[in-house]
Amino acid sequence: MNEQTKKFAYFPFQDRQIHILEALWLRDQGEIEMNRENPVFFDFKNLSIRSGVLPVSPTFKGVKKIKDPFFRYYHKEDMKQILYSKKMTNAHFLFQMMFSELTQFNIEDKEKGRIRVAIESAEIESYIKYNDKKGILIDILLCVKQTDPYSYKYLWNKKLAIEIKVTHAVDPKKKRILLDNNISTYEAPVPNVIKKLIPKAHEILKNKKLRQKEIDKLTKIYSKNNWTLFGDFIVNSKVEDENKENYLLLSQAEIELDKYKKRKKKLSEEIQKYEEHKLHLSEIIHKLKKDLYTLKEKVEVNQELLLASQENNELVSKLKQKEQQIEELKKENDILKNNLNKLDNESFLKWMKRKIIKYIS
Repeated sequence: MNEQTKKFAYFPFQDRQIHILEALWLRDQGEIEMNRENPVFFDFKNLSIRSGVLPVSPTFKGVKKIKDPFFRYYHKEDMKQILYSKKMTNAHFLFQMMFSELTQFNIEDKEKGRIRVAIESAEIESYIKYNDKKGILIDILLCVKQTDPYSYKYLWNKKLAIEIKVTHAVDPKKKRILLDNNISTYEAPVPNVIKKLIPKAHEILKNKKLRQKEIDKLTKIYSKNNWTLFGDFIVNSKVEDENKENYLLLSQAEIELDKYKKRKKKLSEEIQKYEEHKLHLSEIIHKLKKDLYTLKEKVEVNQELLLASQENNELVSKLKQKEQQIEELKKENDILKNNLNKLDNESFLKWMKRKIIKYIS
């Protein structure tokens, strides 16, 4: 049995996976009693395959530790060999614990995009048999309650495996077993920035308060991004017969819905263009109205000037008439002057004549 199974066991009393250090602490505190016939701890949760195990303290030679603590099977015939296991780290363990507390999350895939997953239940370190004595462990096996898009629930046959990548990716042979068992599997790397935040000390594994504090810290970080995992599907499942009808109906509906959304998006873009054009025309109309108002003001001013000009023209016309009258009067006056002169001359001559006649006589 490999290290991954030795370090963790299922604790039915609290319905969770428990680390060897916490199990030893519970034993040493007298919180639990070891019983071969009625085990406190089991290698796995699955009733049909699980076997009883007990925690074993580390072995020392003097002050030097020569063997780490581990879970040992009560019966050697119950031992199961875990194929393609990977070393469990604090980051790995905390991510598993965090998943056991979630009700929903999102996964982001390059090809499929974002998928929302509502969780019915989550089994940490779920065991998948390869043969009677060998099998693989899935980091988290989810029983899927609902998905969005809806068809994925049935495409995955209502279950989804999550593999947490801390240092090593899933072994190709393990992928083969997952594919043979038709289990859709998503591998999510733990970002380096988050790895640095996770303590390496074993205290968080056996201290419930410290462990929950770290889990809450991780959950808070991921909740800022609506609890989204970024990774890739490393195994794609095929729809089983019992889910085929629902999958076909929903996937067809989603295709039509996608067409509708694209059509709606296109219409929205066209409406946006029309709205922008409408706004542009409104701005032009506003400017034209403003120009029209300015022109009206100018027309009013020009009308006043025209009216004044007309009045001036009338005055000029009257002045011209007056000037003409004056000229005519001048002419008449000149005539009168001439006449008067004539009369004066004529009168003078007559007077002289009278004088001369009178003088002669």
